[in-house]
Amino acid sequence: MSEGTGALKVRHNTNWQVGLKLVGGDALAQLITTSDTLEMDAIGAYGQAWRQVFVVLNGNNEHVGWQQTEEFGLPVPSEEAPSTHIVIDLLDGNRNATGSQNWKEKAQAWLNAPAETKTYFELFIGFQGGNNTPTADFNFDTFVDGQDFLIWQRNFGNMEAGPEQGDTNFDAIVDGVDLEAWKGEFGGAVVSTIDNIMFKKNPPVVAAIPEPTAAASGLIAVILTAAGCRRRR
Repeated sequence: MSEGTGALKVRHNTNWQVGLKLVGGDALAQLITTSDTLEMDAIGAYGQAWRQVFVVLNGNNEHVGWQQTEEFGLPVPSEEAPSTHIVIDLLDGNRNATGSQNWKEKAQAWLNAPAETKTYFELFIGFQGGNNTPTADFNFDTFVDGQDFLIWQRNFGNMEAGPEQGDTNFDAIVDGVDLEAWKGEFGGAVVSTIDNIMFKKNPPVVAAIPEPTAAASGLIAVILTAAGCRRRR
């Protein structure tokens, strides 16, 4: 789990209740105890409505339990904002929950537990949203392809149509507008991406050295003058 090791892609089903699991055991727990934040870049499916992502720290209930973050909103990707950067404070994994969810403390408790009492320690990244497949995925197979074009073609001119007949904009008519939507989405899959997963340490805080006050500067000058006088004797 480090920057640049590759992206994790999730192909969605039609109800968008999907996720991916990162199983790590001791290695994952040690990463958490020695880091300050968990960060990642999340990208929703292009052309789709708003989605949200959440992250769960999960382990043996007596040691960790189910520690879920707040939900992070994923806007529709664009050239200007292709991804959403997510930062999770490991000292408080869910700022919205009652009481602090100290993931570092949970990870350390899991590491300290006897080996025979722990079986799993993992991160789960989940996506949620409404039922909204690609507008031109008329057969709901998570791909926009030639099969969807054939559905549009068979229903062209239908004035009582739904999405399964080739109506992309919900105006009940299968027409050229729907064909243009199919062209724009052709070859696409309903995929969300998590990239650049990183555990990071905060930079050390360097205390500033205060400037000496006028009184202190005067005292130093007096001491140095007295020392010089003693040497001349």
